[in-house]
Amino acid sequence: MFAKTRQSVIVVQSWARGYIARKKHQHTRDAVVLIQAHCRGYLARCLYRREKSARLVQAAVRGYLVRSHYRQTRRRVIICQAAVRGHLIRKKFQQLRRAVCLLQSNVRTWHARRQFCQNRTKIIAIQALARGFLARRHYQREKSAILAQAVVRGYLVRKHYQRTRSSVILCQAAVRGHLSRKRYLDLCRAVCLLQSHVRALIAKRQYCHDRTRIINIQALVRGHLARRQYHSVRTRVVVCQAAIRRFLARNRYRKIRLTVCGLQAHARGLQLRKEVQRQRASIVKCQAVVRGHLVHKRFKHTVSSIRSCQAAVRAFLERKRRREAATLLQAVARGWISRRRSRRDLAHITRAQSTVRGYLARRQYQRERAAVVVCQSVVRRHQAMGRYSHVLQSVILLQARVRGILNRRRH
Repeated sequence: MFAKTRQSVIVVQSWARGYIARKKHQHTRDAVVLIQAHCRGYLARCLYRREKSARLVQAAVRGYLVRSHYRQTRRRVIICQAAVRGHLIRKKFQQLRRAVCLLQSNVRTWHARRQFCQNRTKIIAIQALARGFLARRHYQREKSAILAQAVVRGYLVRKHYQRTRSSVILCQAAVRGHLSRKRYLDLCRAVCLLQSHVRALIAKRQYCHDRTRIINIQALVRGHLARRQYHSVRTRVVVCQAAIRRFLARNRYRKIRLTVCGLQAHARGLQLRKEVQRQRASIVKCQAVVRGHLVHKRFKHTVSSIRSCQAAVRAFLERKRRREAATLLQAVARGWISRRRSRRDLAHITRAQSTVRGYLARRQYQRERAAVVVCQSVVRRHQAMGRYSHVLQSVILLQARVRGILNRRRH
């Protein structure tokens, strides 16, 4: 009986001690698990904060690098355009100056030759008149001398007084004739000098009047030819730009479509990743979308600012060269093109946003696939921006060469 009771007490004590030990072990285990959970959560949050800070720093550095590269490219393009335009304007001014100088020299030569011919004709006529007058006077003098000789010979027979008187009268006549001829020659020289001065003044006034008319006519004709050539070149350049942009847009659309199809097929094999990685990829994807949208928006805003500045400069030049109508038409056309491009880009952005939001509302698998698609789209956008800047530089260089060829052909 005692052995059974003792055995029963031992069994009850063992059960009680086992229950107490199990309860204590369970409490200890729960406390350890809770401490581990808190430690792991704290470590995960610290890791997430460090990764978030690193992503923010990377985003800031990349944005700064992109903006610095864009500013440098813009400054270089503006400097190249200013240098080329200044060279073309100086070259055109020198050519215009040479043409005006040549025209002036030809006109002055023609006027001088014409004035010389007129003066020579008048001088020859005056010389003929003077020589005829002198010949008639000499003949009359010889005739008078013969008559005087006859008178003198008859007079020699007469009184000596009459001979002396005739000699004195003849001397007086000679002196008076010499004085009259001298006065006549002085008067002719004075009249010729006065005529030459008056004709030179009239010719100078006529030359200035003709020169002003010729310069006005040349300016009108050259302005008309320059406007016609500018409209022709502008139409050709606009057609070339439209064709190049259409071709580039089609190529970008085809590449993006092929890339998206390939990435969709590849993303279907990424279903077994952990939930934390998928959430992280989703967050990174959202940040990449927002940053890409902001960079693209800033790029378009900068491009529109550059175009508005160029439009303002061209409008000023057009107003200065009497091309207000062409400038107004260009401004209206560029504004319409800019508004249409803005509406089209806004529609693309709205469609992309709706697609991204729908994607985020789907299963976790689709979010991971969208993250991969967005990562590659950001990379390809960066590459497309690089290609676009390269194509823009090539187009600007092509325009400069075409303008140089046209200017050389024109001059």
